Amino acid sequence: MRIIKQKVLSKLLWVTLFSVTLLSVMPTLSAESMTFTEIENPEQFIAEQKQAALKNNKKILWVLGSQWCHDSRSLERKLHLPKMASILADYYQTSLIDVSYLSEGFDFTQLVGMRTYYATPTVLIIDPETMSLINAEDMHIWSNAYKISEQETHDYFLRYGSLDVGSEQTDVPELTAHQQALLAQLSQYVKSQERRIKASYLVIGPMLEAYKKGEADQKFDRYWKALAEVRKQLPQTIADNKALIMALNAGDSAALVLPEDKPLPWE
Repeated sequence: MRIIKQKVLSKLLWVTLFSVTLLSVMPTLSAESMTFTEIENPEQFIAEQKQAALKNNKKILWVLGSQWCHDSRSLERKLHLPKMASILADYYQTSLIDVSYLSEGFDFTQLVGMRTYYATPTVLIIDPETMSLINAEDMHIWSNAYKISEQETHDYFLRYGSLDVGSEQTDVPELTAHQQALLAQLSQYVKSQERRIKASYLVIGPMLEAYKKGEADQKFDRYWKALAEVRKQLPQTIADNKALIMALNAGDSAALVLPEDKPLPWE
């Protein structure tokens, strides 16, 4: 009996030591960084994030969202998957930033040249050396995060995480005067639409909060759908017009293809 007890104790000791060793080598992330958290001092937070990313040779990953948002919760759950742990630990300085009821988070988009986010969640992957946005081309896909599979999520963040930003830079094609003029027009259009979206959040935000508390305004559903149409349309408009502009040859002439600017119900 004594020999059996010794064997049992020895086995338990081995399991304990193995578990401690395993935990010591597993990548870890702070609890705050992996839940949507309000940022009280964005300027200080941004500076600290940049410093930490540079020190640890990582990219900055900010997810702007909130717990009231179905897609935000879906992406948060996927980021907690075991297969994501090493990717986030190896490649990213990660934070999930709470935008409340569309009233916070603008400091982070303005940093990369956007007046506002178009949807929740919005994923910003940033080069800490230049504080420039790396995933601008497809950042808006996460507005439908619940439709993106776990494997697609894994592959997306692995691809951008392992990207050598410096080596990916290619020669910028020489643009004609007409192309430059069209890009300037597109930029002005985007800024005007971003102003509309951000101003609309002042109207929609309080209505959204009331809706989530079971006190919905009768106009909320109509207002929400009207703004959603603008928010979802803008990324496609940008992509389509950039493709049109870059496809032009010397001597070609074209005009931007922009949707009709219908007034929103509260405008």
